[in-house]
Amino acid sequence: MVSPWMENGNIVRYTTSKKACQSTIDVMLREVATGLEYLHARGFIHGDIRGANILVDQDLHPCIADFGLAHLSDMSHSNTGSGSARWMAPELHDPRTFGLEHSVRTRQSDVFAFGMLCLEVKLPFLGLTW
Repeated sequence: MVSPWMENGNIVRYTTSKKACQSTIDVMLREVATGLEYLHARGFIHGDIRGANILVDQDLHPCIADFGLAHLSDMSHSNTGSGSARWMAPELHDPRTFGLEHSVRTRQSDVFAFGMLCLEVKLPFLGLTW
């Protein structure tokens, strides 16, 4: 898969280096949520939502990238434990605790990762460390 060069880098780099204002950050996160909703409506699970995988185009729109762990939601797709630990929902780390035989990425685990993305992007803006 080939994508255009994103001069603004990823969402974390852009929002911290360009000193983006709160409203710009909120708009970007809302657009990521809309993109994730679009994927989910079409049956896709991304599986690795995090700042490094959200690129910012020349018009300052975020673009979801890195579909290496993506799959269709109607497929029985077992997780091999790969991914970015901080952004992975608890049931992906320890499925048996949640009554699961194995870990499976789902819409819900994507939404958990989106919540972690919000923290990743907003905490530095608020002067807090990630």
